[in-house]
Amino acid sequence: MSLDMASPAIDNEKHLGSQNQDEQNLERHGYVQQTKRNFSLTAMVATCVNLMATWEALSSTLAAGLVSGGAVSLVYGVIVAFVGSLCSASSLAELASSFPTAGGQYHFVAKLSPKTSRPLTSWLAGYISTLGWIASAGSAPFLAGTQIQGLLVLNYPDSYVFQRWHGTLLFWAVLLGSA
Repeated sequence: MSLDMASPAIDNEKHLGSQNQDEQNLERHGYVQQTKRNFSLTAMVATCVNLMATWEALSSTLAAGLVSGGAVSLVYGVIVAFVGSLCSASSLAELASSFPTAGGQYHFVAKLSPKTSRPLTSWLAGYISTLGWIASAGSAPFLAGTQIQGLLVLNYPDSYVFQRWHGTLLFWAVLLGSA
C-alpha cells in the first residue's frame, strides 16, 4: 500500500492563482485553454472604460430623465439601475464560473434547460443576444447623429430648421463614417 504524495513542485503550482484554477476548470469540462492571459489591471480597466462609453451614454440620456421626472427620478433611477445591473452581472458571473466557455448565454441555456427544449431555447437565447448586439451597435451612431443635430440647432438657430429626417441622415452619415 503506497501513499500518493504530491511533490513540492506540484503543491506550488496549486497556489499560483486563479489562472491555474481556470485551466483546471476548463480541463474538467473537456476544454483546453487556447489563449494566454496577459492583461494588467490598468489595461483591463482602460479597456472597460473605453468599451462602455459611459460618459457619452450618460450625456445622451440625462436630458430625457430631467425632462420626464426631474432630478429625483434620475437619482433613484440610477440606484435602481445599479442594483438591477449588479444582480444581472452577479448571476452571469456565477454561470460563467460554472460553465467557462466562449458561448455565453446560449451555452448556459443549453446546459440548464430540459433536454427536450435545449435546441430551441439555446437557439432563442443566441438569437435574442444577437439582436441585442445589433441594436446596441446601432444605438451609438443614432445618439451621435442626434447630438450632432442638437449642436446644429444650438449653434445655428436662425438658419437651421429642425427636421426629424435630418437625424436619420446624420445617423447614416455616422454609420458610413465609422465603417
